[in-house]
Amino acid sequence: MVWLGLQALRKLPKLQTYGNLTKLAIWTASKEGLITHPLNPKVAIFYLACLPQLISLNDPVLAKSLLLAGIHNLLSLVWLGGLVVVIGQGKRWIEKRSVQFWLSQVSGMILIGLRVGSVSASLRRTAWRADYRKSRCRALFRLANRAALHSLAYL
Repeated sequence: MVWLGLQALRKLPKLQTYGNLTKLAIWTASKEGLITHPLNPKVAIFYLACLPQLISLNDPVLAKSLLLAGIHNLLSLVWLGGLVVVIGQGKRWIEKRSVQFWLSQVSGMILIGLRVGSVSASLRRTAWRADYRKSRCRALFRLANRAALHSLAYL
């Protein structure tokens, strides 16, 4: 991780532009989404876990399930549509060389910080374990000495 972080700090990132990508037709993207969404196991688990809790015993199960699934899909459409608009507006900002350089620097510092933090936490745990073992050994030694002294006192 430190090596990756240092590489991110040292090298100026290559300018990434999205001009050479082919545009996907709206119908093609919608068709792919309609196919992949029901086949996603996370969606199935969500519907199996959450929807039955919202349907009471007297409700028509199919109608209420379809209503709740429709509400979920509408919320997803609004959220993901808004996300597309925001990302589309931020595209020109992200393509700036200064922004990509800044993102590379920040990600490099995060990678180095994560590794340094995990190493220091590991060292603290190791030191704590060593201190704990020493104190436990001292306590056992004291206990053995007391037991020996008490047994000598009764002789």
